[in-house]
Amino acid sequence: MHDRASTEFGADGKPVRLVGNFRFMDSDIFRAGRRGHLANFDQLTGHFSRDRLREALDHASNDTKRYKGEGAYLVVGDDKLTMINQALGHDAADSVLLAVGDRLDRCLRASDVIGRVGGDKFGAVLSNVPESELEAATEKILDALRQAPINTPEGPVYVTGSIGAVAFPGAIKTAQDVMMRSGAALQKAKQSGRDCAVTYMFSEEQKTHHKACIVIAERMIVEITETAGLEDLEACCRFVSTLRDLGCEVALDDFGAGYTSFRQLKKLAVNKVKINGAYVRNLGENPDNLVFIRTLIRLARTFNLETVAECVETEAEAELLPNEGVHYMQGYAFGKPDLEVPWSRIGEAPQASFGGADHKLSENKQDSDETSLIPMSLPMPAIG
Repeated sequence: MHDRASTEFGADGKPVRLVGNFRFMDSDIFRAGRRGHLANFDQLTGHFSRDRLREALDHASNDTKRYKGEGAYLVVGDDKLTMINQALGHDAADSVLLAVGDRLDRCLRASDVIGRVGGDKFGAVLSNVPESELEAATEKILDALRQAPINTPEGPVYVTGSIGAVAFPGAIKTAQDVMMRSGAALQKAKQSGRDCAVTYMFSEEQKTHHKACIVIAERMIVEITETAGLEDLEACCRFVSTLRDLGCEVALDDFGAGYTSFRQLKKLAVNKVKINGAYVRNLGENPDNLVFIRTLIRLARTFNLETVAECVETEAEAELLPNEGVHYMQGYAFGKPDLEVPWSRIGEAPQASFGGADHKLSENKQDSDETSLIPMSLPMPAIG
């Protein structure tokens, strides 16, 4: 059965009647609805899933930037869940998780968004919260967790929590960045004795280093190969986040070689993808490869990522690819690699760009081969 209803209220504000409908659902509709529910909500607590919470965080972060507001993201960890699970069993641990989620619901505002982000952790997106009020908000949560025992099948259990907090937007640009830094703050809270909150702050040394690097970093594009990035996705995400904090752009190299999934590409949060040269090389002789290229372009377009075609070796390929939606190209069609120190050219105008019918070759491009001679990507001219 599927039910949907609304309540009608009287003049005194009390409910008068419930108006709605029931409908029978066949097994296919039920299964589809259940799959959608599991993708968006945690099966145990009913709160948002990690991916859904990240979407809410993205939305809140964008709103604060647009309307010049302030917000915060909290990750709340149960200090004793592992011990409870080992000593009292899964049912007791589940009871604790449900109670912790319920206490978060009751002590936060209706406008705040709560989700479960890990085995013993909840995340909360707080909108319209000045950084000056963040300490009061975290202390309220800690009080709610420690105030009374939680009833479990094995008896009452007292719990405490640790909180990692991050204010946004600040110097942090993406929801993934916010979540990673909240995790670091949570770890510091646990190392500080638990039952406390730590707000992530850039140290003075980090701020100084950030300012010193930002001019250079804003002109750099750092490449990560797709296969290397997928070997340890979490570590790669942290690395990408650090680079983006410095102002660098990050490109995913050999895109299409490692079979990056929709979820993985979203989590990596790169700026550009470089289509694997194996699909581009000799494109005229292998028209089937164009099907793969179009698929990769559509996937990149979903995340508003710029695309770069590698190993463009002929004029025919250079004329075809922009029509398919490729933003940039590199390869022997534009010039051979050289050993000149790359940063000496940063900031210079490109010598030539591909545009119109009169094609000229640039000598500032890297090797068309899969192995690059220089471990970074230089700014590339846009295709006209």
